[in-house]
Amino acid sequence: MEDGFGTRTYRDMLAVIGAQFDSRGCQDVVLAEVVDGFIARVTRGDDPVAEGIAYSFDELRALAPSLPQSEDSEGHITYRALFGALGGELDRLRARMITVLDLPLGLLVTFYPAGFQLEGPYGERYEFIFEMPGLRELLAVTHGQGSTGLPEPMPTLE
Repeated sequence: MEDGFGTRTYRDMLAVIGAQFDSRGCQDVVLAEVVDGFIARVTRGDDPVAEGIAYSFDELRALAPSLPQSEDSEGHITYRALFGALGGELDRLRARMITVLDLPLGLLVTFYPAGFQLEGPYGERYEFIFEMPGLRELLAVTHGQGSTGLPEPMPTLE
């Protein structure tokens, strides 16, 4: 993806955002891409009050070099690992203007296909749900552990 982030990809941007969510103890995430970055609605711990967080492309670019190399989390799935893997899939699909909702059953992801323009009729928007088995499969494939026999990744959209 090149819109405002140079040569960074969704994999890069979402990994940075995920690491920020992990470090802040965020949960119940709703993340939406906007023209100049991303906005999120999150909760923290037992606090039921949601807060809003904005990430500009410039801020993400500045945070990227400080991202720790390790994604280790003692066996539990981190937002950094999960969002980074999801970002790789979105890059492969050539997605644009994404939205991610963290639901109890997994992630609901919506996006426009390549060729999307901010002006004029927006066209068709795609959506899919990654349930937990599919998310674990995506993480396994992303981290070079091969397939565990779960469904194949989505086909590339043309």
